[in-house]
Amino acid sequence: ADGRDISWIWDADFEAAAGRFDVVVCSGTRAEEMALRLKYAEWDEAHLLIEPDIEKALALAIEMTPAGDVLAVVPTYTAMLEARELLARKSGRRPYWS
Repeated sequence: ADGRDISWIWDADFEAAAGRFDVVVCSGTRAEEMALRLKYAEWDEAHLLIEPDIEKALALAIEMTPAGDVLAVVPTYTAMLEARELLARKSGRRPYWS
């Protein structure tokens, strides 16, 4: 639904956020392209993880987030719907739209 054209990632100013995150988990069908874009934006490659499966990536990100810290999830619209559903199931809460 988000289309096949990912050229927008080259227009976004990811350089402004370089060095602000301990770890970034890139996920979804375009995980590799996103990681490549972040490398070009001078993000430390050692801090970039690629996990194409969104459910596994979300579980990994939660596991890597220390208690009391904040996990930021920055999805496309379509991935947001899936992430919300996964988080609702994991937390035992009702899905957002219910």
